[in-house]
Amino acid sequence: MYILSNSDRVLAFQSAASVTRGTIVSSQANAAMQIGVWNTSGVFQQLASWHETGLYSWSGHIARLGGNGSSGEIQLLTNNNGHSYRMIGVNDGGLYIQRSSDRFVSNAPTLLSWSGISEATFPSNVYAPRFIATANGDGQAIKVGDDVWLGDINQADTLSVRGQTNLANGWIQFGYGGNKLGVNGSVGDRLYWGGGFFIQSDGNMYMPMWGDYLGNVVNGKAGIYTGSNRDETNFPIGHTILVETGNGDIKERNSAHAIYLSSSYGYAFGGAGAQLAGTWRARGGYDSPGSGAWTYCFVRTA
Repeated sequence: MYILSNSDRVLAFQSAASVTRGTIVSSQANAAMQIGVWNTSGVFQQLASWHETGLYSWSGHIARLGGNGSSGEIQLLTNNNGHSYRMIGVNDGGLYIQRSSDRFVSNAPTLLSWSGISEATFPSNVYAPRFIATANGDGQAIKVGDDVWLGDINQADTLSVRGQTNLANGWIQFGYGGNKLGVNGSVGDRLYWGGGFFIQSDGNMYMPMWGDYLGNVVNGKAGIYTGSNRDETNFPIGHTILVETGNGDIKERNSAHAIYLSSSYGYAFGGAGAQLAGTWRARGGYDSPGSGAWTYCFVRTA
C-alpha cells in the first residue's frame, strides 16, 4: 500500500467511536517518521520520532528494554568499527559499560561497572577535578588498595589515615626507601619515623643515634644555675662549687662525697645544713699555704 502526497502522510488508528488512539506520520517538515499515542479521550500524549539525520526521540519519560532474557543492553555504534559501546545489565544485579573493537563479535572490555551491592569498579585510571566522599566521621571514606583507609573523623581540617587490618595504625611511606611516618596503635602517643625514631605527645623523643631519649640526653649535659636562692640544694648537672675541708682532709680526684650547706656562704661535708641533691665529685683542690686546710672544687655529675 502506498500513500502518495507532497505533504504529511498520516495513518490513523481509531476506536469504534471514532476516537483517535494512535497515528503513524511521515512528516515532511521534520523529515521524520513519527508514531503518536493518544489516550482514551482522544487527547495526544506521546510521540516517537525517527529522523533522517539519524536522531531518535521519545517524548515519554520511561524506556524499557528486555525482561525475558538474562540481560538487557543498549548498543551505540559509530562509523568506526573499532569504537563501539554498550551498556548491559545482567540478572545478578551488575551493570556494565563496555567498549568493543569489533562491534561485540568477540571482545567487549569493561570501562566501568557496578555490582549488585552498588560497588563501582574502574579498570583503569580515573581523572576528575575533585572527589567528594560522603562517608563522615568514621575515618573510612576512601580505601586505597587492601591496606589503608583515608577519611574524615569529624575534626576540622583533619585527614585520617587508618590501617585496614588495624584501624588504630596509620602509616605513610615516602618514596622507595622504606621509611614510613605514622602511628603504631599499641602506643598511640608516639609518631614514628623510619626505624626507631619517634616523638611522643609530651614533647620527648627517642634518638636511635644515642640509644636514649632526648630528655635524658639533655638532662645529662652541663647546665647553668641562674637562680639567686642562698640555700638552693638542687643544682643542674655540671654546676661547680668550692668546699673547704679540714686540715689534712684530702679528697681523691673524682671521688664522690655528700655535700651540705654550711653557714650562709659555704659548703661542707657534714653539719646541720641541708644536703645538696645529686652526686658530687671532686675535681682537684688547693692547699692554703701554712694552714693545712684544703679547698676543693666539686661538680655535680648526676
